[in-house]
Amino acid sequence: MELVDYILKKYFEETSIDLSGDEQAMYRINEAAEAALKELKLKRTTEINLPFITADKSGPKHLSLTISNTWNKSDFTDTDDLIFQKHRLHKPKSNNYFLFVLILLLTITIISGLLIFLMS
Repeated sequence: MELVDYILKKYFEETSIDLSGDEQAMYRINEAAEAALKELKLKRTTEINLPFITADKSGPKHLSLTISNTWNKSDFTDTDDLIFQKHRLHKPKSNNYFLFVLILLLTITIISGLLIFLMS
């Protein structure tokens, strides 16, 4: 059982609400599960708190869950694959590397231009 499935199951047991069809809730749960798995590598327990995860006739609902690092540890090897594969979510590609290289090149260009200007 994956952590996302575990969270969905626990939430359903508590509230009788199935969040698996709610795209926004699933995105938030996937993000929280990824963060929880990383935190569980360093700590024994972690808290998942997702306020306003959904709403029904009685009002907004919140997801709050404590997870220990022994809940199902043997099934995990790579958090990205485990979390995003089953629910067919694509982890957004980060443009951080591209921006870093762009800023670095601009900085080098500016410094080079200043040095040339100062030396002439």
